[in-house]
Amino acid sequence: MYDPSDVAVGSDGRAYVLEAYNSRIQVFTREGSSEKLYGTAGNSGLGELDEPDSIALREIDENLTEIVVADTSNHRVQELWLNKSNDGENWTAFGEHLYGEYKPSTHIYFDAPRGVDVDPTGRIFVSDTGDDRVNVFVSTEWIKVPRPVNRSEINGSITPDGWLTAPTGIAAEYETFYVAESGANRIRAFYVNGSQIYSLGKAGSGRGEFNGPGAIALDHAGHMFIADTGNSRIAVYTTDGMYVTSYGSMNCSTSIMSNPSQAMGQFCNPRGLDVRNNTLYVADSGNHRVQVINITVYPEPSCILIGDEEPCGQVEVAEIVALINEWAGSRAELADVMKLITKWAGQ
Repeated sequence: MYDPSDVAVGSDGRAYVLEAYNSRIQVFTREGSSEKLYGTAGNSGLGELDEPDSIALREIDENLTEIVVADTSNHRVQELWLNKSNDGENWTAFGEHLYGEYKPSTHIYFDAPRGVDVDPTGRIFVSDTGDDRVNVFVSTEWIKVPRPVNRSEINGSITPDGWLTAPTGIAAEYETFYVAESGANRIRAFYVNGSQIYSLGKAGSGRGEFNGPGAIALDHAGHMFIADTGNSRIAVYTTDGMYVTSYGSMNCSTSIMSNPSQAMGQFCNPRGLDVRNNTLYVADSGNHRVQVINITVYPEPSCILIGDEEPCGQVEVAEIVALINEWAGSRAELADVMKLITKWAGQ
């Protein structure tokens, strides 16, 4: 394994590790044995990858699995369809690189996309890093129609925090998604319609701060895991924006390459992650390994709230008024307004 950029884990425990340097997907069993390789280095044909950065997995049924890859330096998204019933493998792709200002809406184009995810309904979310936007693709016939038939673009321009800046990692639920905005060292949460729920974090290495966050993963208990790449740690928040805990510290020792089992819990520029069944999988990119961490026990959430500059800050009335205005304009949910009021009342 060399320079793993992301990892996605299936229900059977298999880990699909995306290797940026080797431009391939390497599959590992639950026990950690290498089982299969998909993809080769290249820049033209289907299944050829060039510095791929992100991978997402969707198990459509007991036989069919969709693997979505941000084929970053080829400026496209590729999908690998695996059919267990007949050991079938089928690659499809969409997207191209358009130079200059001519970028018509009839074309699907990307500039170094670095993040992908698939929500439970099958929509594909792509962080188009070089174009400072997120694209959401919808299609009911992915296999028959490799090019998506419906697309929406979210760039943050209509939100209080303005345009997205170099979005990378992305994680999607049914009607919300979360973006690691590496260019601004923060996390932003959106509804699928493009309205912003909140932004979280600023540049730095303290609690509530980030340095080039590169990936996001969600668990089923309402936790958001963030690969804080430049700080070589994993930060954990609730999806409401409250700080929970963090894992890891920096260790980029060259000796780890010859003994990858040493210095567990320490990272060197982690770029990707996934979480499944109380287990966190981290693509420890600079150490050329994937770490597997048991996360059964969480501390109680702390009092970093959305919009606070310091830990244990207070919810201001102005924050509530601003969110009420967002709700009045159909850009926020009433439930979120009530949550903020409840936090304010409990101070």
